[in-house]
Amino acid sequence: MNVLTSILTVVLVLATIWMASETRRTAVATRKSVASAEERAKQMRQPSVWADVRIDKDQGTLLHLLVGNSGPTHARQVIVKIDPPLPVEGPSSELSRLAFARLANGIQYLAPGSELSWSLGRSFALLESDASQLHNVRITAVGPYGPVEPVEYELDLADFRESQDRPEGNLHHVRKAIEEVAARLPKE
Repeated sequence: MNVLTSILTVVLVLATIWMASETRRTAVATRKSVASAEERAKQMRQPSVWADVRIDKDQGTLLHLLVGNSGPTHARQVIVKIDPPLPVEGPSSELSRLAFARLANGIQYLAPGSELSWSLGRSFALLESDASQLHNVRITAVGPYGPVEPVEYELDLADFRESQDRPEGNLHHVRKAIEEVAARLPKE
């Protein structure tokens, strides 16, 4: 009986050691999973700052640089560096150059859902050259939980060549509105 008891005791000790090891491994994995989920949740609460070149929606000919924050929280110390600098032309070109310098040095605050816009000039003048118009964009910012992951990408103004430069909407809606007003007018 004594040998059987000893064997059972050894088996129970080994099983206990194995269970303790598995419990520890599970606890470590759970801690890592919780930490990862907390980090993802924190990142989702950070600002999402972006910069883009877009066609003017109202008249269709001008190109604008837009900087916005699509995230749920404010962004501070927003720095947008564009290399080489975007081309500008027209009457507001000097103001745009000043704005680009301000962006490279950093703007202090960008609210959630906000957009800032600067005119680059007329698209046909900016895109007339067949030369490369590739620009490297780097955006950094600070959110409520510290620095936001930097965003870097290439922006090619040549992608705008041959695109249609028409404003939003069309005259069909204007014609229909005039017809409706005319139908309500008294007939002579």
